[in-house]
Amino acid sequence: MCTCLHFTGVKQACSEFLEKQLDPSNCLGIRIFAENHGCESLRQAAELYSFKYFEDVTRLEEFCTLGLKDVELLLKSDEIQAGSYFFYISCLHLFSVSAMFLLQHTVSDIGLSYY
Repeated sequence: MCTCLHFTGVKQACSEFLEKQLDPSNCLGIRIFAENHGCESLRQAAELYSFKYFEDVTRLEEFCTLGLKDVELLLKSDEIQAGSYFFYISCLHLFSVSAMFLLQHTVSDIGLSYY
């Protein structure tokens, strides 16, 4: 008969395995997965990894699939390690343009005037 202790052990082993597999192409997805499954240490590890390798992460497809909330979480962090101030400002600009685009289309979809 399985007990909760067995499941906790399996969850911990899986979290440790996934933490060892972190790379720029999967850290954002693993962070979301960990958050959805209550794996706090894995979520923190994935988040710190995404901050540390921010420039690499933003150049990959997974970054483009993030929602605005997740992009905002990344860009607001003081932990981001970007090689240049210009790159960081470019990401902020892209985020603000994307947010404005979504706002304009959401407002027009419900029949309101944006201006």
